[in-house]
Amino acid sequence: TQGTSSTAPLAPYVEGLEAEAALFAAGLAAGVTVSHLHIGGGTPTFLPPDLLKRLFASLKAHFPHAPDAEISIEVDPTELDDARLDALAEAGITRASLGVQDFDPAVQAAIGRQQSFGETESAIRGLRERGIDALSLDLLYGLPLQTKSSLSRTLDQALSLAPGRIALYGYAHVPWASKRQVMVREEDLPCARSRLDLSQDAAEQIVKAGYLRVGIDHFAKPGDALAIASENGTLRRNFQGYTTD
Repeated sequence: TQGTSSTAPLAPYVEGLEAEAALFAAGLAAGVTVSHLHIGGGTPTFLPPDLLKRLFASLKAHFPHAPDAEISIEVDPTELDDARLDALAEAGITRASLGVQDFDPAVQAAIGRQQSFGETESAIRGLRERGIDALSLDLLYGLPLQTKSSLSRTLDQALSLAPGRIALYGYAHVPWASKRQVMVREEDLPCARSRLDLSQDAAEQIVKAGYLRVGIDHFAKPGDALAIASENGTLRRNFQGYTTD
């Protein structure tokens, strides 16, 4: 990823994705269909609506979808206007993953990520209004200035949104690999013992709210496909987390 001050690089980037998709599709056996398609690893909703539509149409043309395919995307609630929401609905999105990290203003300031609870709530409402109700929230523990009480408040807010899944990841401080982390003061980071306490307390709070623990860092409501897979032994894990595929 890299920063950009304009949308100029976005169309060429999508063109590159389309070219790569064409090359990959040419090597697939006849009759292969897609059961899961995930667009993420960054902030794909940074793309304007027309490019979102173009990307999904191209992917569907290159990779025919199975009738019950799960089509998921990572979204940034601060960049999810009505036009983008409409584009996602038109693309047939069935699941959305929203990055939250933490709702505490002091923690957000320390990591340079401003995202209010209201923005997140509005994004979820917009998704649900368009029939996209399979929702996941990504939270982090071990962030600078994060405390047990502040993380507990964040969890209360996140749980009030009733997502089907919650991922609780540990923050990895790697400023040599992630330039935006250079602004994080290491003295503001919790120690190893505090990180463990934050993780355990948060997990207990989520479980008490009725979620089932899935593996080491995921939680799902009873009846969710992840929870079922965990119970019957068919759960798998890839570099993005747990999957039923």
